[in-house]
Amino acid sequence: MNKPKLHLAAFFITLFTSVLGYGQSYNVSLINTNNYAAPGDSLEFELTISSAFSAGNFFQFGLAPLGIQSASQVLPCSTATAAAYSSAGTYTNYLVPSASTPFGSYILLAQSYFPAIVDTVGYITLGPALVSPTFQESIVAPSDYCYGQRVELAIDSIPKDSAVVDVPSNFPSGNVFWLPFSNSTQEYHTLQNPQQIGLGYALQQNRDGLDNSSYYINSTNSALIYNQSSRAALMSSYQGLADSSEFTISFWVRRDSCTTGVLFGRVDSLGAGSFACYLTDSCTIGFVGAFSDQSFQTTVKQLEASLNFNWNHVIIQKAQNTISLEINGSQVDSELVSGALNTPQPLGVMVGAPMSLLTDTIPIPGAFAALDDIGFWSRTLSASEKSNLRTAETFDMTSTSAYSWSTGNLDSVCSFTIYSDTLVRLSVINNQGVSHTDSVVILVNNPQIFGLSGNCLGDTTALSVQNIGFSSNFSYLWSSGDSTTTHEKVYPSNQNVWVKSTSISSVCYDTLGISIYPLPTASISQSMPFNSNQTQVLLSTGVPVAGTQITWSTGDSTADISVYPSQTTAYVASGINSYGCSSTDTIVVEVEQKTFVVNLAGQIVNNKVHIAGNFNGWDPSAKSLANAGNGMYMATIPLVKGDTISYKFINGDSWSDPHDSVSCSTLSIQSMGNRYAVLESNIDTIGPVMLSSCTNSPVMELIQADTATACFGDSISYTLSSVLDSVFWFTSSSVDTSYNFTVPAGYSGSLGVHAYYPHGVRLVDTIWVNQDAVIDTAITISGSTEFCSGDSVSLSVNSSYQVLWNNQQSTSSVTIGQSSSMHAILTSVLGCSATTDTIDIVANANPDATLTVSADTICSGDTSFISVAPGYTYDWSNQASGNQISITSSALIFVIVTDTMTNCFTQSDLINITAFALPTEPIFTGDTISKVGNKNGYLIGSIDSTLNYSWTLDALGTIYTSNLDSSLIKIEWTNAGTANLTATAKNTFCKNSFTTSVQINPLSIQEMANSVLLYPNPSRGTISIEATANLLNNQSAVLYDSYGAALKEVRLDATTDLILDLEFLPSGMYHLVFSDGSTLPFVIEK
Repeated sequence: MNKPKLHLAAFFITLFTSVLGYGQSYNVSLINTNNYAAPGDSLEFELTISSAFSAGNFFQFGLAPLGIQSASQVLPCSTATAAAYSSAGTYTNYLVPSASTPFGSYILLAQSYFPAIVDTVGYITLGPALVSPTFQESIVAPSDYCYGQRVELAIDSIPKDSAVVDVPSNFPSGNVFWLPFSNSTQEYHTLQNPQQIGLGYALQQNRDGLDNSSYYINSTNSALIYNQSSRAALMSSYQGLADSSEFTISFWVRRDSCTTGVLFGRVDSLGAGSFACYLTDSCTIGFVGAFSDQSFQTTVKQLEASLNFNWNHVIIQKAQNTISLEINGSQVDSELVSGALNTPQPLGVMVGAPMSLLTDTIPIPGAFAALDDIGFWSRTLSASEKSNLRTAETFDMTSTSAYSWSTGNLDSVCSFTIYSDTLVRLSVINNQGVSHTDSVVILVNNPQIFGLSGNCLGDTTALSVQNIGFSSNFSYLWSSGDSTTTHEKVYPSNQNVWVKSTSISSVCYDTLGISIYPLPTASISQSMPFNSNQTQVLLSTGVPVAGTQITWSTGDSTADISVYPSQTTAYVASGINSYGCSSTDTIVVEVEQKTFVVNLAGQIVNNKVHIAGNFNGWDPSAKSLANAGNGMYMATIPLVKGDTISYKFINGDSWSDPHDSVSCSTLSIQSMGNRYAVLESNIDTIGPVMLSSCTNSPVMELIQADTATACFGDSISYTLSSVLDSVFWFTSSSVDTSYNFTVPAGYSGSLGVHAYYPHGVRLVDTIWVNQDAVIDTAITISGSTEFCSGDSVSLSVNSSYQVLWNNQQSTSSVTIGQSSSMHAILTSVLGCSATTDTIDIVANANPDATLTVSADTICSGDTSFISVAPGYTYDWSNQASGNQISITSSALIFVIVTDTMTNCFTQSDLINITAFALPTEPIFTGDTISKVGNKNGYLIGSIDSTLNYSWTLDALGTIYTSNLDSSLIKIEWTNAGTANLTATAKNTFCKNSFTTSVQINPLSIQEMANSVLLYPNPSRGTISIEATANLLNNQSAVLYDSYGAALKEVRLDATTDLILDLEFLPSGMYHLVFSDGSTLPFVIEK
């Protein structure tokens, strides 16, 4: 694909003209095609001087990074030759930057030794050596494919050898970051591995309609982060903004909608040096930056202006102390600012990435917009430079190349099916007529499995894999997990085995079906079906498959054989089928020694003892048992483990001798009284058992208990089973052969019994009999069985018995003190019981002698009454009679109460009666005739300091004062009539009173007015009336003026003060006239 190139003619940049001392002047011109060089390259320049240098004077050159702050940052730059500049004229020479000079943009400085004037020559960017542009397109293809797979080959459309980033004509110097999104080589190599967020690099048409020439941001779905690159070229050192107090940012933008989002920027965690360009939902574009001054103080500045939906050229520029925003050549916003975008560390430029603006804390997403031609300059651009950027040409990746593939395809894509390693050639002719060829070898990955596809069950399947492709760089993985070229495994059934062959670009498979042939039937099963007549072990290989031949180690050739070894024996069966597969099985029939034990205690042994069963054909004399002592006989017999045998013990050597007849087994084969044993390994000894018994006890317990006890009058009887052949009972004096036997009455001692079970089995048992005598139930009585409460009677029984009285006492003698009916149960040492007769006991209650006293203290002349419950006879301590007596003087009293029916008696408690003398009668003196309103005093004549005095007045007056001992009182008489006055003298217990009648006379009529107090007089209109005696109670008066006119009736109450409101009356003399005609005059003055 051919890419448009920027051809720049060589030009001279005349940067300055300096005037030296003494009128001498010079002009330094840097000769370069694009102000770009690699460290170590020679930079041609011309120096024109107006006059010769004086002796010792010379020029020196240096490189200073953008934003230089001190002379120590200047890097010396030598010249190729040393010139003397001995005459006026033009000199050509070469500057040679050191090969170790870091990539980046620099200011070229020049200085004459005398005078020492430093000035700027120009700007130069140092980067990697450039490669001459050549056309090349390459086939992009994996190195290998699977056999039979469809191959798709494409072309790498990136021009691998393009020299530099596409830049427009008149591109301003001092650029530190340039991102045209034209997909050029330098842009690709420098930014080919950006950190991508979401869909990443998304290109679309630019402002000139060229495809894939602008970068589209789709909110958070696409974003790029560009970090500082050592392959700087024109795009490196963008961190140079951190060292520059002046800068220019230029870019093109087209928004899709009025939404808030980030276009590009960089962020430092400390804020300093951070900036962002963004769009808002108010349809504006903005810039925000954190500027740091020399004292490290950070100031945030923000610019913002409206933005339409077209492609717009935007400039953000800081010139001296002003930062401005320009859109399409017009300034739309500006702010004063100090400091620079200074960051303490290089920062990545984020394009379309979510980030926080400096004024926000919550990250905002990328914008919905397209960007193109983003450039940073570490200086202020002139108006013409900004105009050139606004009108500059753009670049795309269009192609009109023709393609021809060796496979016959004539498009940029080649496809075919691969069956072997294939060489593919490509011929390309571009739109300029330049041809190019490329070729690629496509290798085939074709794994093939080799080995037998059929095996007998249990055999190892051995396989290997080979690949017919040219390459040997294959790795293998089998379905079994093996990772070598060979595979060995034992499969239990038919399998599909696969192998995976992995090469550089392909993963391919081969499969092989494995058949597993079954082995012939030779698996031995063992069974031991029970046979009551003989023992046998049946070994079987089952019904053989057709074509299978069976051979036993015993020489038999049938599927089933019957054996019963006398010792542990291994039996082998072999089989071979038509596939040639063979199988062998071995089974071990284990024989264990089993010991059988019989207990013949109680039996009469005359001949040898034997055991017979299905293991010896039921021969009663074939297998004898040895005498082990204590009635035990035993024999050890080799028998097959797990077998079930039937057998019997014989007390002799023929079936006519005593022998077993049992039914102990739960097996369904139980019959004919045989014993059975399942020969388990954990049981070596079988028995001991007694003849015809399932246990080591007699087959039948003739008498269950070892002793028998009977109370007097009871009997002891036994009944034996009729299954016994014969029975014999033995006492100390008799023998009895009956099956139902009763012990003779009164017999105590040993009782023996002999019996014979069927088949001659002998049984023997002994019991001790105890019969009790009659129990003595007599009760001995000590004392009368009827008595008064508080007395008792004693009852006793024979102490040789265990005693339990009906009151739950268990002693042989008890004492009873209350009414009851008593008997006892007597139990002998044999547990026999008898009950005594019942003894009735009567305990009579004593009479009630509780005294009731009306008063235990009385005054002289008074009486206290004492009473007790009636119905008895009484003996009082003061010789009185009856159940109630009276006491008038001090005395100590008690009584004895007797119940004549039972002769039971009770003495009462002692009662103390105290009689006190009366105090002296309080005789008093005073007026017995008085009148209403008088206050009279009354005095007791003789005073006793040990007495207390009190007074009562029933009516007509009020006692209003008295002395401390109440011997003197004062009375105010309030009403007319007769009053009773009483004086009372009282000591601790008694009192005495004296009463006198007093006659109270009323006041005369003319005294009514004198009993009323009227004030103030004269008055201003309010009069208070106060009655001084009760004579005015419920009285009335009439108010008259000085002319005799009645003005108001007034109701009078001696108990209430009355206030008259006479404000309505004029000044003058007035009279209050009472019902008796008396008058009270008063004056009203106003």
